[in-house]
Amino acid sequence: MLISVFSLAAMLALVAGASAQDTVRIQRDIDTLSSPPLAEEIRSLGENSPNAYVLFMQDYLKNIGSYAGPLNGQLTTPTIRAIVGLCREAGFAESCIRGPLLPESIAAVSQVVAAALTPAVAEVVEEPPAEMEMEAEAEAELEEVVAEVVAPAEPAEPPILPEGWRINDNGSRGSLGVSTELVSAGPAEAVFHFRGTATQRGYINIDLAPVQPAGPGTWVTSVEGSSVHAPDTAGIVLLRTARLSDDAYLGELFDGVRLEAAAQRLTGSGVADSEVTRLIPLVQLWVEADEVIDATVTLRNPKFGKQ
Repeated sequence: MLISVFSLAAMLALVAGASAQDTVRIQRDIDTLSSPPLAEEIRSLGENSPNAYVLFMQDYLKNIGSYAGPLNGQLTTPTIRAIVGLCREAGFAESCIRGPLLPESIAAVSQVVAAALTPAVAEVVEEPPAEMEMEAEAEAELEEVVAEVVAPAEPAEPPILPEGWRINDNGSRGSLGVSTELVSAGPAEAVFHFRGTATQRGYINIDLAPVQPAGPGTWVTSVEGSSVHAPDTAGIVLLRTARLSDDAYLGELFDGVRLEAAAQRLTGSGVADSEVTRLIPLVQLWVEADEVIDATVTLRNPKFGKQ
């Protein structure tokens, strides 16, 4: 092996003087390297702190199985052989043979070592989050549905009044100008919405049962319910029972019991005389002309009978 006078002198100085170097300083110089170290950092270490560079290379070569000697920072024959072997594998053995500590040798070795210590950056294909996958699936399903010819949905069935109940708009006097909407209904309950401006004085009756045969005695009518009015609107909701003869309206069985906003059971009773042959339990919205009406009335579980 041919070694230049400069390289030989440098190596002899390291072999002879490394043991006298301050080991703390050497370790400090190595500790300045990044993790993993950059090629420029390794090159600078070799040029400015040869013993630290040799110690670094010994440790690296030992880790890859190319060096079995001690870690002492001295450029021993086994250390030179290991570095030259690394250079040979990398394709620039001639430079390292001339001198492992020559600037060009250090620069070339630094590139090889830094590349080897830097983890390969594999192309990472990130898996989409589960939520994104679910959203994509949902969108795909939606597109399929939209692409199909979907038959229009059938309109919902309108609510039906409980059996025997009836809405009576002012009898034979004509419309009041107040609409009555059946919002919902069940077997023995219903919710009504009254809205509009009354065109005349009158009433809207909700009959709670068909006409009931009756005779002299005390009769009782009751119902659970509430009457909620919008602000600045009018109208009175009353529980009543109409008295009828065979061919005429005879008046009310008792004074009306007012339905309030708070849900409650209302009860009214009165005595039917011999003229009364029929009774109709009912709830009545009473209005005056020009009154603004916006009321929601809930009625449930009416009861009617002789005391």
